[in-house]
Amino acid sequence: MGAKVTFDGVNKIVQITQAPVFDGQDWVIDIDFKIDVYSDGKEDWVATPELRKRYFPMRPVGGDPLPGSKKLGSTFFLASDWKMRPYPADHVLRLNGNIYSEDGTSPFVSAAGSYSITIINTVSSLVDSTVQ
Repeated sequence: MGAKVTFDGVNKIVQITQAPVFDGQDWVIDIDFKIDVYSDGKEDWVATPELRKRYFPMRPVGGDPLPGSKKLGSTFFLASDWKMRPYPADHVLRLNGNIYSEDGTSPFVSAAGSYSITIINTVSSLVDSTVQ
């Protein structure tokens, strides 16, 4: 089961549940979309009967092998009726991964309450190198 996010199938929200930690400068939450949201989400879907009643709200593209021990970079699309909600606290959310909403709107909604949240989304190029 995903430790950093939960899935609210009724309200179609991916809720970030990981509390911020102090990194010496700021209170931060680090999320790797591929691992913490997509992969853990698939495990949650298999393990949770309520979620299995619904379609999985993400689709990946990429990851295909390329010549020279490289892979096509992964990009994830969040179904347009699903959104991610940050943890309800003042913090910097550092999200690693190419993530888009299918309808072109922001994949995020505001956290419940009045908080100062900065979202830093680190994206990669279309080709990922494999280090051996």
